[in-house]
Amino acid sequence: MMPQELPTWRRFIRAQPDRFSEIVYDVHVGNGATIAFTTDPFVVAWAKHLTQLRVDVLGRTGSRLTVVEVRRLPGLASIGQVLGYVTLFRRDFHYTGDLRRLLVCEFITDDLKWLASRARIEVVTVPVGVL
Repeated sequence: MMPQELPTWRRFIRAQPDRFSEIVYDVHVGNGATIAFTTDPFVVAWAKHLTQLRVDVLGRTGSRLTVVEVRRLPGLASIGQVLGYVTLFRRDFHYTGDLRRLLVCEFITDDLKWLASRARIEVVTVPVGVL
């Protein structure tokens, strides 16, 4: 999660403190970059670590997991990120259970809200000045 997204996330947590029983931040998914100029295990590991995609938040409630993307002002790419993170999480962790999708934002257009609903992504808005 980028620093500019933290106030949005904090407002969400204050609004829904019992939403998740457990939270993990910056969950790495994907393979990351493979570099060809060295075989040094330390450099190879860091290159992978620094270039892997990161799920902003993974929330758990009971046996249900939720992939959360936090974006102050989401765009079409935010919907793609959620879908990509869900797909990579399932692949990388061999996860076949219930995996929800959530976009937390300050504002969202009607078109993006409609697209999110078509992609089964729940949208929660936490406007500035609330909480």
